[in-house]
Amino acid sequence: MSLDKDNLTKYANKFLVHNDYCQSETFFEPYKEDIKRIFKPDIGKLSPQAQEWKVKIERTIAKGKVPVGIHVRRGDFGTSKQFNK
Repeated sequence: MSLDKDNLTKYANKFLVHNDYCQSETFFEPYKEDIKRIFKPDIGKLSPQAQEWKVKIERTIAKGKVPVGIHVRRGDFGTSKQFNK
């Protein structure tokens, strides 16, 4: 499926399920700009807390520092026997 305008309209407000382990950016490179555009947050809809964080991040960048975010996946990795041998 390409990410052209017709497909985006067709699938608007629907969940797409993709069952695969595409863990290399090579799979997504052709769609890089589309993905960035689709998932770009609407700044006007940010909660007050998110707006505060946005300002903090922008200040960090302005100081020449690199902000880093870490997502710790705890659910299935914490309870799965496959990942806790």
